[in-house]
Amino acid sequence: MKTSSIVLTLVLLAGVVVSCKTQNSNIPLKLTFRGNTMVSFSVVPAAGEKAYQPIIVKESVLPNMPLSLAIPTSILPSDFLLRVEFRNPQNGQPQVEEILFFVENAPVEISVNPVAMPNPDSTQFSPNDQNNITYQAFQQEVNHSREMINLLQNLLMRYDKKDQKFYVQTLKEYRERLDEHNKFVAQQYQKHKHLFSASTFPLYTLTPFDFTKDETSAKNLWLKNYITSYPFNDSRVIRTSDFRRWLDTYVNHHFDKNLTRSQTESMLAQAGSLAIEAAQKGVPEICGWVIDYFYNGYESMGYTQGIVMLGKYINNEKCTATKKWNIQYRIESLNKIFVGATAPNFTFTNINNQTKTLHNFGNDKPYKILIFWSADCSHCMEFVNQFYPFYERANLQQWFNVLAVSLDETETEIPVWKKATEQLPQWEHTRLQQGLSSPEAREYYVLSTPTIFIIETQSGKIAAIPLSAKEIFEFWQKNQ
Repeated sequence: MKTSSIVLTLVLLAGVVVSCKTQNSNIPLKLTFRGNTMVSFSVVPAAGEKAYQPIIVKESVLPNMPLSLAIPTSILPSDFLLRVEFRNPQNGQPQVEEILFFVENAPVEISVNPVAMPNPDSTQFSPNDQNNITYQAFQQEVNHSREMINLLQNLLMRYDKKDQKFYVQTLKEYRERLDEHNKFVAQQYQKHKHLFSASTFPLYTLTPFDFTKDETSAKNLWLKNYITSYPFNDSRVIRTSDFRRWLDTYVNHHFDKNLTRSQTESMLAQAGSLAIEAAQKGVPEICGWVIDYFYNGYESMGYTQGIVMLGKYINNEKCTATKKWNIQYRIESLNKIFVGATAPNFTFTNINNQTKTLHNFGNDKPYKILIFWSADCSHCMEFVNQFYPFYERANLQQWFNVLAVSLDETETEIPVWKKATEQLPQWEHTRLQQGLSSPEAREYYVLSTPTIFIIETQSGKIAAIPLSAKEIFEFWQKNQ
C-alpha cells in the first residue's frame, strides 16, 4: 500500500553497496559461496521499516570468490535473509534457498554451500561472530527439543484411553521434556543476553497444553498463557523477524473457518487487547510496537472493532506507539465515513479537462465506485488488474460508473499514472495534486491505497466500503 512517496535507489558497483555517507556508516559483510555452482543472491532486511526491500542484489556470482559488501548502520540492528538462487547441479532445476543472519555493530562473514543450505552445517560464520554462531547453535538445540515435545503432544491429543498407564507415562514425559526445554531457553538467554540475537531466545519458550480440559477450553487457556507468559522486557526483539513470527502464531490461532467474519473480528479485537495488556508490563517500545502491529493488521483486514479497541491504549505512557495519529484518525473517520453516511461531494477535473462533481458525475447508473489509488502502488495495480477485466466482461458499466482518483504526485509517478489510464478507458480519471494530503483524500480519511467506496447514485450515500475486487463482485451479486 502506498502510505507515502518513497524513492529507493540501489547503487551496485562490483557487488559493493555504496553509501552516500562515510565509510564508518556501513558495517562490512563478506560473502563466499563454496562449491562449483554459480548463484544470484539478495540480502533483504527481515525486520524494521525496510523489511522485505532488498538492499543488495547480485547476479551470476562465481563460486569461491569472496565478495566484500556493506550494510548501512541506519537500518541496524536487524536480522537479514540471504536469498540464494541457483540451478541444482544434479537435476538442472532452479532452486531457491534462504538463511537468516544477524547484524548488530560488528563485521559479518558468511561462507555457504548453496546446494547444501538446508543443512545448518553448510553455513559457516566467522569465529568472532558470536551473534550468529550462538543463534545457530541455539536453534539446532531447540528445534530438536521441540520436535520431540511435538511428537508427544500429538500422541496425547489423539490417544483416547486417558486412564491407561501408557497415557499417564506419556503425559509425564511431555511435562518433563517441556520443563527441561524451557529451563534451557531461560539459561541460554541469561548466558547470552548481551548478544542482540539472544533477545529472541525467550520467544522459544513453549506454552504447556492442558490435556485435562476439553479441546476448546485447553486452546483458549494455551492462547492466554502464550501471550501473558512472555516478559516483553528486551526492546531489541522488535528489530527481529522472530518477534513478528511469534505474534503471527498467536494471531493465526484465533482464525477458524467455522466463524463468521463478525465473530472473527470480535475475537481478534479481544486477542489484541489481551496482547497489549500483557505487553504493558514490559518496556514501552515493545508495547508500542504491539499496538502498531495490531493496527496494521486490523487496517488491512478492515476490522473496525479492533481499531476502536486500540483507542484506549494510544495515550498510555507505557506504550510508545508510532501509529497513534493513524489510529486516532481512523477512529474519527468511523464516525463520519461509514455505510449509510452521505458521501462527501467534491469537484474534480478529469483528464479531458472537464470539470465535474462527484454527485453530478455518472448519474445514469444505480451506483458509482470511487477509488483512491496510485499507479505506482503494487497493491493498487493488483486490484486494478483483477477488477477492470471483470468490469468489462461482466458488463458492469450498466451498474457502476467508476471515478478513479489518483494520489500520484511526484515527477516519476505522474507519467506512470498517465500511461496506466490509457489501459482503463471506461473509467473516469482525475488526479489530486497534493496526494494523500489533499482535502479530498482527507475528507474520505484515506490513509493508504487502494481505498474504495460504492456510492448509491440516487441518495448519494455510501452503500459499501469494499476491500477487494471480490467484495465488489459480492456487492454486485447481492444488489443486481
